Amino acid sequence: MVVLKKISSASLVETITATTLLILVYVIAGMIVHSILSSTLKNDTSAIDTHLEKLVYQYQVEQPLNPPETNFNDWTISIEKKHEHLIHWIEIRAAHQQTKKVVTKRILDETP
Repeated sequence: MVVLKKISSASLVETITATTLLILVYVIAGMIVHSILSSTLKNDTSAIDTHLEKLVYQYQVEQPLNPPETNFNDWTISIEKKHEHLIHWIEIRAAHQQTKKVVTKRILDETP
Protein backbone atom coordinates (compact mmCIF):
# COMPACT_ATOMS: atom_id res chain seq x y z
CA MET A 1 0.00 0.00 0.00
CA VAL A 2 1.17 3.50 -0.80
CA VAL A 3 1.73 5.79 2.11
CA LEU A 4 0.79 9.42 1.39
CA LYS A 5 3.19 12.09 2.51
CA LYS A 6 1.71 14.66 4.85
CA ILE A 7 1.65 18.28 3.66
CA SER A 8 2.31 20.94 6.22
CA SER A 9 -0.44 23.50 6.76
CA ALA A 10 1.92 26.41 5.98
CA SER A 11 2.50 25.03 2.49
CA LEU A 12 -1.25 24.76 1.91
CA VAL A 13 -1.85 28.35 3.03
CA GLU A 14 0.93 29.58 0.73
CA THR A 15 -0.63 27.74 -2.22
CA ILE A 16 -4.09 29.20 -1.55
CA THR A 17 -2.63 32.70 -1.15
CA ALA A 18 -0.65 32.44 -4.40
CA THR A 19 -3.70 31.14 -6.26
CA THR A 20 -5.86 33.98 -4.92
CA LEU A 21 -3.28 36.58 -5.96
CA LEU A 22 -3.03 35.11 -9.45
CA ILE A 23 -6.80 35.16 -9.86
CA LEU A 24 -6.90 38.76 -8.62
CA VAL A 25 -4.20 39.82 -11.11
CA TYR A 26 -6.06 38.12 -13.99
CA VAL A 27 -9.36 39.79 -13.04
CA ILE A 28 -7.75 43.24 -12.92
CA ALA A 29 -5.98 42.62 -16.25
CA GLY A 30 -9.26 41.50 -17.81
CA MET A 31 -11.03 44.65 -16.62
CA ILE A 32 -8.26 46.84 -18.07
CA VAL A 33 -8.39 45.05 -21.44
CA HIS A 34 -12.19 45.36 -21.50
CA SER A 35 -11.98 49.08 -20.78
CA ILE A 36 -9.43 49.65 -23.54
CA LEU A 37 -11.41 47.66 -26.11
CA SER A 38 -14.73 49.32 -25.28
CA SER A 39 -13.24 52.83 -25.53
CA THR A 40 -11.60 51.91 -28.84
CA LEU A 41 -14.91 50.68 -30.27
CA LYS A 42 -16.76 53.71 -28.92
CA ASN A 43 -14.35 56.15 -30.62
CA ASP A 44 -14.12 54.28 -33.93
CA THR A 45 -15.32 56.47 -36.80
CA SER A 46 -14.06 54.39 -39.73
CA ALA A 47 -17.55 53.33 -40.88
CA ILE A 48 -18.90 56.89 -40.99
CA ASP A 49 -15.67 58.17 -42.58
CA THR A 50 -16.10 55.63 -45.38
CA HIS A 51 -19.76 56.61 -45.85
CA LEU A 52 -18.88 60.32 -45.99
CA GLU A 53 -16.16 59.61 -48.55
CA LYS A 54 -18.80 57.83 -50.67
CA LEU A 55 -21.00 60.94 -50.48
CA VAL A 56 -18.05 63.14 -51.48
CA TYR A 57 -17.39 60.85 -54.44
CA GLN A 58 -21.06 60.97 -55.45
CA TYR A 59 -20.91 64.75 -55.47
CA GLN A 60 -17.65 64.82 -57.46
CA VAL A 61 -19.09 62.62 -60.23
CA GLU A 62 -22.19 64.84 -60.25
CA GLN A 63 -24.65 62.33 -58.91
CA PRO A 64 -27.43 63.80 -56.78
CA LEU A 65 -26.72 63.71 -53.07
CA ASN A 66 -29.14 62.23 -50.56
CA PRO A 67 -31.82 64.37 -48.95
CA PRO A 68 -30.54 67.17 -46.69
CA GLU A 69 -30.70 64.91 -43.63
CA THR A 70 -30.32 61.14 -43.45
CA ASN A 71 -29.39 58.46 -40.93
CA PHE A 72 -26.58 55.92 -41.13
CA ASN A 73 -26.37 53.43 -38.26
CA ASP A 74 -26.44 55.70 -35.17
CA TRP A 75 -25.24 58.77 -37.10
CA THR A 76 -27.36 61.68 -38.36
CA ILE A 77 -25.94 63.09 -41.58
CA SER A 78 -26.79 66.61 -42.75
CA ILE A 79 -25.80 68.17 -46.08
CA GLU A 80 -25.80 71.96 -46.47
CA LYS A 81 -24.55 74.48 -48.99
CA LYS A 82 -22.59 77.29 -47.35
CA HIS A 83 -20.74 80.36 -48.51
CA GLU A 84 -18.47 82.94 -47.04
CA HIS A 85 -17.15 85.90 -49.03
CA LEU A 86 -16.69 84.47 -52.54
CA ILE A 87 -16.10 80.85 -51.53
CA HIS A 88 -18.94 78.33 -51.84
CA TRP A 89 -18.78 74.85 -50.39
CA ILE A 90 -20.92 71.91 -49.37
CA GLU A 91 -20.61 70.72 -45.81
CA ILE A 92 -21.45 67.12 -44.99
CA ARG A 93 -21.77 66.77 -41.22
CA ALA A 94 -22.33 63.56 -39.29
CA ALA A 95 -23.28 63.59 -35.59
CA HIS A 96 -23.49 60.46 -33.48
CA GLN A 97 -26.80 60.30 -31.64
CA GLN A 98 -25.44 58.75 -28.43
CA THR A 99 -21.86 60.02 -28.06
CA LYS A 100 -22.51 63.43 -29.70
CA LYS A 101 -19.28 63.01 -31.68
CA VAL A 102 -19.18 65.08 -34.91
CA VAL A 103 -17.35 64.32 -38.17
CA THR A 104 -17.35 66.95 -40.93
CA LYS A 105 -16.31 66.87 -44.60
CA ARG A 106 -16.23 69.95 -46.84
CA ILE A 107 -16.26 70.07 -50.63
CA LEU A 108 -15.57 73.19 -52.66
CA ASP A 109 -18.54 74.02 -54.86
CA GLU A 110 -17.78 75.64 -58.23
CA THR A 111 -21.46 76.33 -58.92
CA PRO A 112 -22.77 78.98 -56.50
